[in-house]
Amino acid sequence: MYSVVWNKFLPREAYGEIQFPAGRVFEDSSVMLQLTKKCNRILILEEPLYYYRRHKASITLQTRDEAKSIKYLNDNYLWLKEDIEQYREENNAVLAALASRRLCNTIIEYSGEIHKENLAKWKKLYNVYKKDILRCKEVPLQSKLKYVVGGISFSLCRRIQKMI
Repeated sequence: MYSVVWNKFLPREAYGEIQFPAGRVFEDSSVMLQLTKKCNRILILEEPLYYYRRHKASITLQTRDEAKSIKYLNDNYLWLKEDIEQYREENNAVLAALASRRLCNTIIEYSGEIHKENLAKWKKLYNVYKKDILRCKEVPLQSKLKYVVGGISFSLCRRIQKMI
């Protein structure tokens, strides 16, 4: 399940006190994981039923450089770290894998803008969190292979993603 909120229909009551914080990147990840815990089921439709508007001031449309990429990675990591640890404690392999997948995908995506000397921390974190994905029996083998390749080379993994 793609961990964004914009492609899902959820009852208004599901949101309760959950809010999207201003100025944070990847706030969807944490919000979606909180919503997942509260709902008995979630309907995901392939067909677009509303218009997703982008504007010039959007955080995600800003030009990337190393400093912004590191900020994006840190924001995402801070949002997901606690959720992943909680899911592990609850022995919820599916949600731990979902949250870890979001984190690993972000590391792969943003690693291209980070110099090698700053990348070591993210490679180490990637290898820690990819284990949740590899352990989860619900994750298809093809997806698992992507994360094994990512552990070897982020740039190779990005090229493979573009081909798929």
